[in-house]
Amino acid sequence: MLGQSRHAADRDLITKQVQNAARFGLTINLAAWVTAFIEAHTDEGIEEIEALYFKTRSRTRDELEEVLKGLSVLGSEALMTADPVIANRRRRIIESYAVLLDHYPMMAGWVARDLTSWQLRALVDRLSRIQQIDVTLDPSSNLAITYYLSAAERFPPAERSD
Repeated sequence: MLGQSRHAADRDLITKQVQNAARFGLTINLAAWVTAFIEAHTDEGIEEIEALYFKTRSRTRDELEEVLKGLSVLGSEALMTADPVIANRRRRIIESYAVLLDHYPMMAGWVARDLTSWQLRALVDRLSRIQQIDVTLDPSSNLAITYYLSAAERFPPAERSD
C-alpha cells in the first residue's frame, strides 16, 4: 500500500530503502520495497531497478531472487485486470527480464516460471540459447525452461520479445 501513496515523504522513504538495499546488498524486505518502488515511480521505476540490479554483474543470487519476487507480483497483476498501465508494466518487466538473462543467465528458471504463469510467448530464443550453452542451472530451473519452451508455442505472443 505504501507504494500507492502519493505523498512525497512516502516516495522518498521507498527510494531511500531501495537505494540502501542496493548499496549494501540487503535482502530483508527487498521484494516488498521493489514492488513499492515501482508502484511509486510508475514511469521510471522498472528502469531504475534494472540499472541497480540487472545491468551489473555484482549482485548475489539472493538479491536477484528478491527483486524477481517483486517483479513477478507486479507482472501477475495483468492477469487480473485489463488496465493498459498494468499491461504496459508487464511488457516492460519482460524487457527487463531480457536484460537480466544477458547478465545473469543462471536466473533463467525464474523467468521461465513467470512466462509460463503469464502464458506469454516471449524470450523463447534467449531461454533456448541459455539451455543449450554451458550455464550451470539447477534441475528445477532446467525443468522450468524445458516446460516453458515446449508450451510457449501455444501461448499468445507478448507485445515484444527477443
